[in-house]
Amino acid sequence: MPLYEERLQRDSARLRESAARLAEVVEANLASAMHALLKGDDALANVTALRDKRANRMLREITQDCHAFIARHLPSGGHLRLVSSILRLATELERIGDYSVTISREAVHLSHPPQGIIRRELEAMAADALQMLRQAMQSFNQGNAELARGTKAMADQVGRRLAVAVADLVSQADTGKETVKDLLDLFVIFQMLERVSDRAKNLCEETLFATVGETKPLKIYQVLFVDTENRLASQMAEFIGMKTYGDTARFSSGGSHPAAAIDPRLAQFMQRHGHDLGDAAPKRIELNDDIEEVTDVIISLEGPVRQHVSSIPFHAAFLAWDLEPLPELPGEADKWRPYEHLYRCISVRIRDLMDLLRGEGDGSP
Repeated sequence: MPLYEERLQRDSARLRESAARLAEVVEANLASAMHALLKGDDALANVTALRDKRANRMLREITQDCHAFIARHLPSGGHLRLVSSILRLATELERIGDYSVTISREAVHLSHPPQGIIRRELEAMAADALQMLRQAMQSFNQGNAELARGTKAMADQVGRRLAVAVADLVSQADTGKETVKDLLDLFVIFQMLERVSDRAKNLCEETLFATVGETKPLKIYQVLFVDTENRLASQMAEFIGMKTYGDTARFSSGGSHPAAAIDPRLAQFMQRHGHDLGDAAPKRIELNDDIEEVTDVIISLEGPVRQHVSSIPFHAAFLAWDLEPLPELPGEADKWRPYEHLYRCISVRIRDLMDLLRGEGDGSP
């Protein structure tokens, strides 16, 4: 092997080893923080918080080494992907270390260690988060793309555990057995564990980029249009969105009190603009649990969103677009003018919304 190649391989191996050592420190701190929490060990919690200083120092050293590697070798191809991934990976690990600090500090302020069902949920969620972290680093160290993909999928399970935990915390609040302060502290801890799984998922993304050059796919946004009857405006918005932005978003519509049929002129009008409505019919808005799973943005085309959806999902943004009702115009010659006006208004609003979702706009959709 030529001397240059030998140095390149040696230096890249050192970067990998440094990232692996940082991961070991971060994992140990997270396990220590959870042990302190569950045992009520304030001394261990405080020491764990201070141990994060080591992770911060290691991040700075890895950053310097990566910059030196780039300056020394001017890498390209796989080696450039590797050093880019290690830079981002180290930052993700350092943030996981920050979550361990937060867990430790919250543990100190609890009036007593977690008990009962909350304790069991914390143990289960921490076990999942730690397993994801270990597997994510294992996939990176081994260059195992399949393990990375499998580990990414575990994030959904952690997210479901968080939803269950929040419901149980609310139940605990109703019983009055726990103080509000303790419940808020526990909620923060659950959030930290869920974020650990999110960061572990990001580590898997870096593995895929470093090993096979696979980049994170662009997010496909889920947009739901709602109104009362789902017979005209919301149906029109759904089909405009699908035709114009169907490659970057999924559009649907529904009504809180669906009509028996769509506007009789809508299919004919939309056909004039190249939209085939097929057998489109008014639909009832799905249950909120379903919306939580699939919707990023809920847009009301008739009054406030809460008028149609009683409970707004936590992760969904909701907007209300003020659209003028279609006037009744006399004469056959003017019958399409209100539809044209509505079509243009909705098209412009959807364009502005998509610019905002893609980070290309800063206005109000």
